[in-house]
Amino acid sequence: MSTIQRAGPRWAESICILFPARLALAALFGLAGFLKLQNPQSFALSLKAFDIFDVQEQSHIIKMLVFGIPWTELIIAACLLLGLWTRSAALLLMLMLLGFTAGIANLMIGKHDISCSCFGKLEFLCSGPVGPCHLLRNSGLILLSLLLVWRGGGKIALDQRSAPAPKVDSQDQDA
Repeated sequence: MSTIQRAGPRWAESICILFPARLALAALFGLAGFLKLQNPQSFALSLKAFDIFDVQEQSHIIKMLVFGIPWTELIIAACLLLGLWTRSAALLLMLMLLGFTAGIANLMIGKHDISCSCFGKLEFLCSGPVGPCHLLRNSGLILLSLLLVWRGGGKIALDQRSAPAPKVDSQDQDA
């Protein structure tokens, strides 16, 4: 009797959970990257408001981030949309979200009244200055990313095309 060990998500999980999670994150961060590139000056002002870098001496870092973050978001969005390098893209997105969330928490602790331009002029789920809503929103996005890191892109992903064949346990083949 041979048994096939199932490795990875099944079709129902892939269609009902993983594919929608990939699409949602891809759409959201594709839009976020696009909106930041449409108005880099606004994003630069937002980064300066986080008061992490000395604007006088480290303006080159801010300039690099103003264009690096949106392009990274766009590349992650493309990978998630296609299901290509899904776990790596989701891990990178999760790390970025953890950094953004730490920055928001730092602003809240310092009682700064700063608006988040995470999604450009679009205020996704949260409006006004950074606050608990932004932390909850980011926590949900981190959990969604973590799901994709854990389970992968699912059966409807380009990752599956290069996946190894299921293992066959050949115990009791003589019977």
